Amino acid sequence: MLIMYVIASIFGGYIASSLILFKFPNLIHKRKKLKFFCQHISHRGGAGEYTENTISAFENSVKQGTDMLEIDLHLTKDEKVVVSHDNNLFRVTGVDVNISDANYKDLPPLKCHMNKDLCKVLGDSGKEKRIPLLRDVFEKFPQVAINIDIKVNNDTLISKVNDLIKEYNRESITVWGNFSNDVTKKCYNLNQQIPIYFSAKRVFFLVFLTYNGLLPFVPLRESCLELLMPSVILKLLMRKALFDHLSKRGIQTYFWVLNDEEDFERAFELGATANAQFLMEHSRASPDMLSCQVYVYRKFCNVCKFMHYAISEILKSLKQVTSVGSNLFSFLTVCYLNFLNNILQKWLYCHSLSIFFLLIIDLLPCVLKNMSDIKYLS
Repeated sequence: MLIMYVIASIFGGYIASSLILFKFPNLIHKRKKLKFFCQHISHRGGAGEYTENTISAFENSVKQGTDMLEIDLHLTKDEKVVVSHDNNLFRVTGVDVNISDANYKDLPPLKCHMNKDLCKVLGDSGKEKRIPLLRDVFEKFPQVAINIDIKVNNDTLISKVNDLIKEYNRESITVWGNFSNDVTKKCYNLNQQIPIYFSAKRVFFLVFLTYNGLLPFVPLRESCLELLMPSVILKLLMRKALFDHLSKRGIQTYFWVLNDEEDFERAFELGATANAQFLMEHSRASPDMLSCQVYVYRKFCNVCKFMHYAISEILKSLKQVTSVGSNLFSFLTVCYLNFLNNILQKWLYCHSLSIFFLLIIDLLPCVLKNMSDIKYLS
């Protein structure tokens, strides 16, 4: 009976302290002070209206009042930092060449990715042919906040981007990182003065902390949370209370990609508040959206499998070192880990089924469209 009272007291205290600190995180965490607050971000510089990642697109977005430009970076063979989403330039130039294999002066000219009538309406004449350098962007927009996606795990690229950020004194109005945790970790270790966003692995870690009540106790090095919409992760994270908690800790939340009023309304219906930010890109979803979702689903499953394996190994070690019940701490630790392990085991099975059905739902429209296109061409 005494043990039950002790267990109840410990868990009661844990739950109470978790709820209090979730509501008032600044009791133990210092609020991050960012010099930018973004309610509108232009993805790839506002690629729905101008050729993506070009000075013209950036100028148009800034003219319309965007709060932040989102850009992607690669490194040329002669080590020039260029603004481009793809390493292979066939999609944007029509020439099958990789940025990493060519010198900057040899890169092919850009082509307008939209039809000619739309280009005329929007004012994008397609005359801007040159892929811009990061230096050009910093010189042209010295006061505009910029969200940088380091597209490849390249130490030289990360180092050169850091040097340019410091050269133009942009450490306080630039956020950088990548979905890859390795890249984001290198960015953080190289210069902790530049804000970073959550990698995919760290987003899963955030989910784990949120649902076991540990989030209020754990320090977070990230300053921005970026969520793909729609996403299975979004359904787990889309909680007003969570956004409020992150906001009180100075962490901004971004959703991508939102293009019309229906997307915004859906985000608010799910619980988005003024703390949730929005990115604008194409009027049509980009072709790599599905592959990104598949990547997120697969990574999430892999992280859960790793957690399941790690907890199992910890349990084995604990049982070898001390017998269950030999002391209260070991007993409570084993009980808690067993509880988490059982939840993960059941959740992994359900998640695998969810991934299968979600992928079927995602792929079905593409398959039907391709079948109709083939029938039309034949």
